[in-house]
Amino acid sequence: GFSSNAEGGVNHLTVHDSPVLFLCAPILWLTQTPLALVALQALASGLVAPPLYLIARRCVSGRAATAIALTALCYPPLVAFTAGDFHEVAFAAPAILWLAWALDARRFKVAAALALVALSIKEDITLIVTADALLLSIVAWRRGHEALGRFFGGLSVAGVVVLLSYVGIVRHVVGPTVAYWSFHFYDWHMAAVGSPLGAAELDSPIRAQYLWGAFAPLLGIAFLSPLLVLALPGFVEVLASHEAIAINLGTHYTATWLPFVLLAFTFAFIRIFARTRIIGYVAVVAVAVASIWVDAYASPASWTYYVYRLPNAHDRVLEETLQSIPLDASVGLDLFTFAHAGFHRGATLVLSTPRYIVVDRRCDSDYCVKRVDATVDAEVKAGSYRRIRTRDAIDLYEATAFVNRGAARASERR
Repeated sequence: GFSSNAEGGVNHLTVHDSPVLFLCAPILWLTQTPLALVALQALASGLVAPPLYLIARRCVSGRAATAIALTALCYPPLVAFTAGDFHEVAFAAPAILWLAWALDARRFKVAAALALVALSIKEDITLIVTADALLLSIVAWRRGHEALGRFFGGLSVAGVVVLLSYVGIVRHVVGPTVAYWSFHFYDWHMAAVGSPLGAAELDSPIRAQYLWGAFAPLLGIAFLSPLLVLALPGFVEVLASHEAIAINLGTHYTATWLPFVLLAFTFAFIRIFARTRIIGYVAVVAVAVASIWVDAYASPASWTYYVYRLPNAHDRVLEETLQSIPLDASVGLDLFTFAHAGFHRGATLVLSTPRYIVVDRRCDSDYCVKRVDATVDAEVKAGSYRRIRTRDAIDLYEATAFVNRGAARASERR
């Protein structure tokens, strides 16, 4: 059952190397609700503060360390990530930051355990951790830190082993015929119509806006720490994509660089406080105010976006439409409305020819108009589906075979 309808029903390990998700299974079994994953993601985001506090506390006062950690929790990309859909990369920031604390405290056994968690989250996180570990190993050896050099060297080797095992063994065993789809983010020959936010062309300002949104709330203070270089691989992964959904501070792709920015931010503040406490506190307050202002008025979480705002009349129509569909029936939706069907075991995407299809005609993105609407209209024209209900621009369709079967049974009863 380790699969998702949104991924075509294939084993998730053919899509991403995420064995960390197995740790979520007992919680889901106990609660019997996907809302447990929402709570887990919130908990994971909150767990970034303690290691930042402990790292700072080794060099500054408890009050200053507390201020640094609480300010980090206000960081808009972190807030937006927490409010978004659940993804396995929710565990990346706490795992990496707690790993940083363990290494800073020279607790290598704890660090080894946390490193295993970090390498089990997702293959791109593994790749980034491996690259950073190789760099840190070189730096450690050159500075005479033999223990750190050995640890980072071992971590880089372990990362390579995990990546090769996933590509050469795991995917071959669980899905030998399933193509690795994630490369489509970097195939610039592909149209991005299938992406909810469309294409991100080379001349698009979206990349500059992304970097501004990542660093402006921190008032550039993270640049005071050389550790910011560890965030570079994550930024490269995101900014090299041709799909705008990846270059969006409100999506989970920020997890590739977010923990390293927060780590650099913490060490930058340690450097400031080491010079003068007054400037340190002024800087902390300034960053906190800037971050909270962005969270309230320009948040990448987009609080007006329908997933986060209070439900309106249109949302209630969508919910009522879904409630009219049997929970065990297959229902196709677009990526924007898919989250509403969390309790429908047969919920899938439109293109998988389900029994029912729900279309929100108010959605005017290229993804909805050129892919979802066009596909559904073609199926209706071909006679495969028939609209059985429409209300407030939300259309409900049923496969013609089921409609005809129901009509035949009704005729027999008469």
